[in-house]
Amino acid sequence: MLEGEDGAALRLVPSAYEFPAAREEDDANWLVVRGEARAAAGAAWAFSSPCLSTGEAAALGTWLRAAAAGDVAPLPAPADGLWDDTSPGLLTFLEPVLAFSVAAVSGTACTVRAHLSLEAEPPDGLEREPYEYVLRLVVLRAGLLHAAERWEHELAAYPVRLTPPRSRPRRWGRPAGA
Repeated sequence: MLEGEDGAALRLVPSAYEFPAAREEDDANWLVVRGEARAAAGAAWAFSSPCLSTGEAAALGTWLRAAAAGDVAPLPAPADGLWDDTSPGLLTFLEPVLAFSVAAVSGTACTVRAHLSLEAEPPDGLEREPYEYVLRLVVLRAGLLHAAERWEHELAAYPVRLTPPRSRPRRWGRPAGA
């Protein structure tokens, strides 16, 4: 999905609905995401997590397109190095496994931060705060657009299921037989 010029990489693939037979909207739209990450130093790992809803997965594609267009403002790193889901400019999701931010934009390149937590962290045994592990990816903006297109193509196999019914007007007449 994203390959940095220094060897760092992150590939995410929606692989299944978490609950394939779900009959309720909330459960029906959770996706299992498989990931492969590689740090610039060469350490590589894989993970699988039910970490995005179908709506959140679509929002990731939109965010990648916006970052490719230069429409996502760079977010300075917090002074203490700890991120949280209230950091403006940090794309977060209900499950704090993945998050994304832009560190810098220059000409045709963009530095994207992939914040990996919990199941997505490197398996090095270190305990971290959510979003603390950051995989920095310096990518061409055209590469971001390609990543968005590929993500959206793969996501097409997992449409939103069981959308809530449209509200119907209530009938306020006399009860039948009255």
